[in-house]
Amino acid sequence: GKLGWEGEASAFDAASASITHQVVDRPCAPSGLPPTREVVQPQWVYDCVNARSLLPTHAYRPGKLCPPHLSPFLDGSEGYTPKERLQAAIGEMATRDGEIDGEIDAEIDREIDGDDDEGEEEEEEEEE
Repeated sequence: GKLGWEGEASAFDAASASITHQVVDRPCAPSGLPPTREVVQPQWVYDCVNARSLLPTHAYRPGKLCPPHLSPFLDGSEGYTPKERLQAAIGEMATRDGEIDGEIDAEIDREIDGDDDEGEEEEEEEEE
């Protein structure tokens, strides 16, 4: 991606249609922006970097109270875990459990079909 700013030395004009996100530190968004442009508060940039992905912008719009900043250096053992971190952890656990459940289901299917025994026989033949 490219980074630009208002002023002469910017890589492109502030009115450019190629701009997808605009960071503002004021309580209201500038008027006259293209409808395709997302206007966000600076915290969105840091939270995206920490999350290693582009986060939804609705919670970071000008005038909104941003979600708690989730520091990559703290894990909750300090006595406070924001609900967003808990929700993310629950989502990760559900995804992991779904993958594990899928692996278990596949293993059960192989055992029912007798695929495991055939695999063992093939391994023994290869060893001889």
